[in-house]
Amino acid sequence: MNRNFLTKSLAVILAGAMTVSMAACGSLTTGSSDSTGNTAAAETAASDSGTAVSEATVSASSSGSTGSLYPEITVALPSDWKDLSPVNLNQDSKPYFMFNIYETLFDIVDGKFVGNLAESYTNVDDKTMDVTIYDCIYDSDGNHITADDVVNSINWVHDSGNAIGYDYFESVEKKDDYTVEFHWTKKPMSMGVLEQIIARAAIFSTKAQGEHNFATDPVGTGDYKVTKCTTGSSMTMEARSDYWGNDPAIAAKRAPYHTATVQKINFQIISESAQAAIALETNKIDVCSYITADTLPEFQEGGQYAGNYQVIEAMASDYYQINPNGGSKFGSDENLMKAIYYALDNTSIAKAMGGSYIPAKAYGSSFFYDYDKSWESESNYINTYDPAKAKEFLSKSNYKGETLQMIGLSTEAVKNAMQMIQVQLLQVGINVNINAYDQNTMEATMGSKDGWDFVVSLTGGPSLVKSLGGYGNTINADNNNKYWVSDDQLQSLLDTANTDGTNDQEHLKAALDYIMDKGYGYVIADASSSIVATKKLTKMFMREGYYTVAASTYSNN
Repeated sequence: MNRNFLTKSLAVILAGAMTVSMAACGSLTTGSSDSTGNTAAAETAASDSGTAVSEATVSASSSGSTGSLYPEITVALPSDWKDLSPVNLNQDSKPYFMFNIYETLFDIVDGKFVGNLAESYTNVDDKTMDVTIYDCIYDSDGNHITADDVVNSINWVHDSGNAIGYDYFESVEKKDDYTVEFHWTKKPMSMGVLEQIIARAAIFSTKAQGEHNFATDPVGTGDYKVTKCTTGSSMTMEARSDYWGNDPAIAAKRAPYHTATVQKINFQIISESAQAAIALETNKIDVCSYITADTLPEFQEGGQYAGNYQVIEAMASDYYQINPNGGSKFGSDENLMKAIYYALDNTSIAKAMGGSYIPAKAYGSSFFYDYDKSWESESNYINTYDPAKAKEFLSKSNYKGETLQMIGLSTEAVKNAMQMIQVQLLQVGINVNINAYDQNTMEATMGSKDGWDFVVSLTGGPSLVKSLGGYGNTINADNNNKYWVSDDQLQSLLDTANTDGTNDQEHLKAALDYIMDKGYGYVIADASSSIVATKKLTKMFMREGYYTVAASTYSNN
């Protein structure tokens, strides 16, 4: 199948390539065409933007919302958020709440760009884009957000050391009170390469930044305000009655993530799944997404706690994979890596990980709109467990019994996966040492070619093609791919798969085939959430694979 899926993404952006006049707050405008000239698709965008969302619908007698906010929900999180500063919004446990505190110029909904703070945009020329924001945006302190705040926010992220994905960014400047002008270093291959700038950079008040410590006391334009925060322990946020986006005319044009349905949300860090299960059993928490598979039946129909809880299955936007270190003696040995892959049975590895993980059959995950399920029928080392073939490749490699260094995050799932991998590789004669790190140590270790041979990690993104960013400079955008792969042909394939006109499944498949032919990666399992939730929750909303209790619907019945 060959379809231009980035054109589909661009089709839902809220404004076209022609300039539109500013409207009063609550009166939205759209342009006549998107940047690809697809007039009809751009006209469809406005009506689609409020409904195009991944949902996991729960069977329940009630339809959900009664028109008033559900009083309170307590959610368990497996890891700390480190701090609440407006950077790295998709890191650690942040995706579950950060986009309700801070907002960006655009959202990404099912791989499509949808206006958030941005009311319209104009491509002035190949290297210039004007973005106009609503004129009635206020943060939780009552500060009016203008173009000056947008310029400060973008530049602050750029200068903070967290500006991954800013290769195309040259500068941003104020054009008028509600319009900023972006200047790119070169013509963007597609809107997708601008994702980190226009859809991941939080916009905040310059005045609030000077008056608050955002690490523990954030002030944003979102529908919730943090009222209590103890780093490493708990955090409470409450719905804003003065939220600027509550205007029905605005809400109809934006993603539904910004509609508060709960008055107070408590987040409690409980790192061990066994302790989280006890917290559910004793009614101390209402939602948890990391209960182990052997404990889940207690909360499912017929289980001991089924009277109060339900289990919701939802695909996540991430997948667990193995990637070799291209700068290491062993990681750069193609035959050795293929020996490793054929020696692995990802069905048993996925089971050992302890949660709801689906063994992969092809590169990527069926969560992504640019994934083709027919790829799973092709025989490859991901869906083929063959120890004999592993030994065949091992005999062609330069491996002489040395101990390989495997690294991964010290999460329960990754540690369990690494232990099973270690056992299975030993069965074909490959010795492996396990190194489990926290996030900071992991990043520092991967920042060097020394000290590791391959990594087990969780990878994802708004699309499959974007999830491949670690392999190349163009879409990883920090001028140093994180797997230390130096391959001009792969770079060319990735560039083509990310360029308007060739950003289709045919060219994506060419890049994936090359990655597997060279042994650059192996997908263990697709992440799937088994969310244990109170039966008062009647419909769960998902934001890019993460559940969003703040926009879900509830019943008091």
